[in-house]
Amino acid sequence: MMTKARQAGGVLTFKDRDLSPADDRTLWERLPALAWLTEAYPLARFREDFHLFARGADGWVVSSDGGTAALSTADPNGVLSLASASGQGVQAQLAGLPVLCSSSRWLWMEAYVKASALTGRFALGLAPTTTSAISGSSLAPTDGIFLHSLGGDGSFSLSMRKAGVSSSSAVLGTLAAGTLARLGFVLDASAGTLTGYMDGVAGASMTTLSANLPVVGLSPFLCCRAAGTAPVLSVDYLELAAGRA
Repeated sequence: MMTKARQAGGVLTFKDRDLSPADDRTLWERLPALAWLTEAYPLARFREDFHLFARGADGWVVSSDGGTAALSTADPNGVLSLASASGQGVQAQLAGLPVLCSSSRWLWMEAYVKASALTGRFALGLAPTTTSAISGSSLAPTDGIFLHSLGGDGSFSLSMRKAGVSSSSAVLGTLAAGTLARLGFVLDASAGTLTGYMDGVAGASMTTLSANLPVVGLSPFLCCRAAGTAPVLSVDYLELAAGRA
């Protein structure tokens, strides 16, 4: 096995490439913010590889009206499966990791996901505590940053919402059923933009941060609902990095 180390914000992280094959291809490793490589820029970084699925008040909180959230027994090296049911869905939200957005702080988030079928509605990103980020064919929370596919066709867009006022990007790309894809976004504090990415390719940037960037506490979430054939959303990893200053 090959092990590497990387230092960012004073934290030295060791990773095993055999166990984490997505290393070196994550959004911030492809598009690094150089300030993060110095001690002068304080950084909080979180990575969930789903080797375990810890639930509880400071862990993953699962909400469902007909679906399950559990570690996959078919996929290697830790994968979370969100299995919807006919006309219903399931969500997992990491309650113990509050995030406060600011146009003056960098923020990166990425997840490596696949859907067993595209006839579903999917959302992931950051939101206040909620039991379902999707209501019908719409996003439910009044605040948040969302990567979402709500039309039952696997096409993903990026939205940000503040007190019910939203702005959205054009379509970032479309999943292929059963194929992993990296979905993420970058809040660029220096450029004042929020940009979505699919497999490292940038979509159009949004600049309406003062009007639409949420200012309440948010937590990472993953949501899958059926819209036709009940799909399974599989999540290999979720990674979040945020500036502290």
